[in-house]
Amino acid sequence: MEAEKVDEQRYVVKIVFNKAMGAMGKVQKAVEMLNDFHCINVTVSEYDQHRMQSSNFLRVKKTKGSLLAMDEECLLDKVKTVVKQLGLLLLPPYPCSG
Repeated sequence: MEAEKVDEQRYVVKIVFNKAMGAMGKVQKAVEMLNDFHCINVTVSEYDQHRMQSSNFLRVKKTKGSLLAMDEECLLDKVKTVVKQLGLLLLPPYPCSG
């Protein structure tokens, strides 16, 4: 999982997950549960023969007319919290074998 800041308001979060039945829905639900963000766009592509990658384009929500203070690390912490709430297992990244 990685996050990249595009500008002050937008981020891209990339999540690699197994091709197991139901995994894509759970990953998308985790992204939708990020209360501080609007999901702008999602693309899903094959990462390798066993995994898929979800690229989520997010916009930081405004609170009382101003943007929430946010950075990549804070965003990843929020994603990790939601993933754990859904009972998903986060594994350390490993190199693509393809």
